[in-house]
Amino acid sequence: MKKVFKSKDEELKAFMKSCWESYQSRGDVSCLVEAVEAAPFFGEAEMAKEIARLLRTK
Repeated sequence: MKKVFKSKDEELKAFMKSCWESYQSRGDVSCLVEAVEAAPFFGEAEMAKEIARLLRTK
């Protein structure tokens, strides 16, 4: 069971790194929106939606 979680954790970590690198190289806020929407926020999905909404207005 740990391998499945570790695999998902590693995939999420790689995705976040990719989003951050894309944002840094292009300055495209949509990269940050993707990262926020994918982040777990410990069950607080509304928080992720609000942060993504605020980022989209930039």
